[in-house]
Parts: sequence; C-alpha cells; structure tokens
Amino acid sequence: MSSVDEELSNKVFNNPLILEYILSYVVPDFLPNFKIREYGPFDMQSLFNTRYRRCFKRLIVTDQLFDRIANDCVRYSSSKEECYRKLNIFINVPIRCGMLVFWISESRRLNQDDRLPNHHSMPREVFELMINMWKPKAIEIHFKYDYRIDISRKQWIDSEYFTKVRLNDPYEPFGDDSNLPKLRYVELNLRDSLLCSTDFCFLDPTKTWYRGFDNVIANIRSVFPTDQIIVKGFNMYNYDVEPFSDVFSNLLKIVQKGDNEKLTIKSQFFIDYDPKRADSEQISIQIPKEYTLLDYRSLFYHPELPEKLQERPDRCRMRKWICKKFRFEDEKKNFHFQLNTFLPESVIKLKDVDAGTKSLLSIFE
Repeated sequence: MSSVDEELSNKVFNNPLILEYILSYVVPDFLPNFKIREYGPFDMQSLFNTRYRRCFKRLIVTDQLFDRIANDCVRYSSSKEECYRKLNIFINVPIRCGMLVFWISESRRLNQDDRLPNHHSMPREVFELMINMWKPKAIEIHFKYDYRIDISRKQWIDSEYFTKVRLNDPYEPFGDDSNLPKLRYVELNLRDSLLCSTDFCFLDPTKTWYRGFDNVIANIRSVFPTDQIIVKGFNMYNYDVEPFSDVFSNLLKIVQKGDNEKLTIKSQFFIDYDPKRADSEQISIQIPKEYTLLDYRSLFYHPELPEKLQERPDRCRMRKWICKKFRFEDEKKNFHFQLNTFLPESVIKLKDVDAGTKSLLSIFE
C-alpha cells in the first residue's frame, strides 16, 4: 500500500460518519449493531445527518450545541408548546450511547467588555431530553479552559421557555420535577480545567479568581439523579507543602455541600510537587482529623501533569505515581468519600529533603 493509499484509508476508517455512510450501502443490516468507541463533539450537522441507528460508547456534546438547539427552537416558535415540539424533532434521532460527555467551556463571556470568563447557563430541557432519548448509563462533565472563547448568544434565556442550569451557581435543590432515570454515576473531569480546579485548590470567595465551583458537586447531584460521583484529573502543581494541606480541607467542605445522603464520591488528587524548589523547612503538611488514612499503597501509571496551560495533557509522557487512599464517612447519611491521592514515585525516592517535604513523604510510606 502506498503512503497516499494509507493516508486515505486512515482518513476513512478514523471518521465514523464516512464509515457509516459506506456501511449503509455495503452492509446495511450491519449498522444497528455497529458500535463506535468515541465520537464528537457532536454538532447540528451530525444531528441533521443521522438517518440510521448509531451506537456510541462515548458521545461528546457541547454547551454550544445546547445553546444552538435552544436558540433555534425559540427563533422559529411562537409559544412554549411549539418550541418543545421543535425540540423533540431535533433530538428524536436514532442514537444510543453508553456515556454522554458534556464539554463545558470555562472561557465564555457575556459581551465584548466582559473580562471574567466563566461557565455559563445551559438549557436544562435540552440536555435532559438527550438523556431520556439517547439513554446513556452515565454522564461525564468535562470542564475545559481556553476552549471556545466566545460570547454567549442566549436568546433562549430571554424567551423564558427553558430552565437555566449553571453548575457553579450557589446550590439550590432543583426539586423532584425531573423525569431523568437514575444514572450509574456522573464523572467530573478536571483534566483541562483551570477555573474549577482553582476553586478546589484555593477556596476563597473574596478573591477575583473565585467562580463558585465549590458548588459543582452539590449541583451535579441535584441535576442528575445518581448515587455515585467520580472526580478525575484533579491536580495541583506547587513547590510548597502548605497549599496541599488546604486542598484536603477544601475538599471536605465541597463534598459535604447539598444533599449527600446515600451518596458515594470517589476523587483523584494528583500532587505534582517540586521538592527542588521547596522552601518548607518550618512547615509540615496538615491532614484534617476527619480523614482516615488507609494502610494500602499502590503504584499507578498516569500521564504527567504540568502546570496549567503550559502543555496539552494528551502530549504528556506516562509517569509512575504512588497512591494512598483517604476516607471520610458519615454513617447517619450513608455518605462515603474516598480520596485517592497521588505523588510522583520520583519524589518518594528522594533522600536529602527539607522537613516539609519529609512530612509529605511520610503519608506515602
């Protein structure tokens, strides 16, 4: 096979839409059982072009798609009832997925003069109908900074036909009016987050960087029926041990917000520590007494996590991490919080370190 043929075949077989089109003519009976591992982000054109049943393990949609669907429904409707009929036509396509992934931008603005990028409101009825019709077993909320830096165009808000949902708003129960099925779990992915991760690390409402993301877990439980929330990719880079102590305390406050009865939360926390720059001689790490540190220690392979915005995570090298598990439980509420904490193995092996670093290393012994 020539290099040109190989390049062409890669383009065809790596594009699910082209592959589907070919299969629709070659083996049409095969399509209902053809399952694509991951596709997205799904857009309006993909919705319009969906003719045959599609099955996805992971299907990516965006907050921009939610806006576009809601705005189009409002633009061509003269009443709320007509708007919802159009919404049903948009989303009632032959799609099934195992996990529905929401890419949510942290970088949107209200207007040209807005200098505070943020996560903006989403139309609840749009993503709820997707869940009910496409029947995912789980949801992933993936916050992305520096992704789609644009001005929010939200005619749907002015219409008042849709319910506004913003996951970093102050927590308020949404009530029992949702008709969503119970999800196996909701995953909060912070790998590409800056604003949400910053609020988790430095929880201080008086600061200009604060965006209210300490409410995100409580709001996720309120919006999406589930008994399990998984936090992945949360990491902090520092060369002092004191900020890491604050994170342990912040997470305890965050996970206990809202309705946490019969809830299990599992979270990753990657401590990307640089002892060569450390100045922690008089400081030792402080872990809140509410945590129980489990004796079990494990080795974990995961890409390295450089400072935010410095390098794309998918281009990072694999790295060895040592994992220790912390646990917090409230038996009366049947609430369980497990914090899997990771430190690079290269840091563990260091010998000549200051007192602060020693206090951090002692946790991972």
